[in-house]
Amino acid sequence: MHDVVTPILSGAMAGCAVDMALYPIDTIKTRLQSAQGFRAAGGFKGVYNGVNAAFVGSIPGAALFFAVYENLRKRIAEGLSLPEAAADFIAAPIGECVACTVRAPVETVKQRMQVSTNPSAGTTLRAIYQKDGVGGFYGGYRSVVMREIPFGCIQFPIYEALKRLVARASHDGTVSALSAAACGSIAGATAAALTTPFDVVKTRIMLGQSEARLGVFAILQSIAREEGVGGLYKGVGPRVTWISLGGFIFFGMYNGCSNIVSARFAAKKQQISGDAGGVDEATQRYLSEMSSQGWDVEGHEESVKKEQLQKSRRK
Repeated sequence: MHDVVTPILSGAMAGCAVDMALYPIDTIKTRLQSAQGFRAAGGFKGVYNGVNAAFVGSIPGAALFFAVYENLRKRIAEGLSLPEAAADFIAAPIGECVACTVRAPVETVKQRMQVSTNPSAGTTLRAIYQKDGVGGFYGGYRSVVMREIPFGCIQFPIYEALKRLVARASHDGTVSALSAAACGSIAGATAAALTTPFDVVKTRIMLGQSEARLGVFAILQSIAREEGVGGLYKGVGPRVTWISLGGFIFFGMYNGCSNIVSARFAAKKQQISGDAGGVDEATQRYLSEMSSQGWDVEGHEESVKKEQLQKSRRK
């Protein structure tokens, strides 16, 4: 139960926090990558357009990713006897593919709203559905996955490796939320810079400015041919800034929430274990005193244990 609940709750809280805090930077990045140009796409106006769509998708997306990632990496490392770095490398893209079933349609709606002059969620949803049906929401799924797989394969092994270095350097072998935040920031910035071309392709497809059927690599070649290599790195500055800051907030929040939830589970487990395994200190002293006077207290002690266990369950 603990292995499932902790990553889900922590991931949901972290995803919500980072999207709400840094959404304007994401909007600016999307408008820079738009084929219609930054000013025509909205410039600096309405930078919170589509934030409601992001809010709806960030919680289940992040929760789904970490529920898969955290449990899978442990099973891979233990079941296949692989190094931790290899387990991180394998688990991250699988978690991303699962999470993208939620992220892809949300990204489509969000980005259409970010460059729209009439950023209504209802209007955007109807427009996508009327033009392409349900498939229109998943038109950019492959491009999202093509971006997220290399991103995850770069970010999470770096993040986990940095955390292990920090843990070895600390006196008690633990990683604080602040240290985890710094590790996440470094890992996120590195992955963001290296995967920007895939992000540009994803944006063009989701805005309807490139045909998804052409394929990711064909679109990459088309952008490079028409706009030069620089066209593949449009928005790299805001993207690296956004994900670097986002990594700091996200992983700091995730690690902090994980520590709190884990501590609560451990305390509850200890309480139940203590209630089931013995009697309270005052009763123990009383029974010891009775025993020293020659009374048979074994049966009485068992009844007291049962009574205290029943009380703990009622609580």
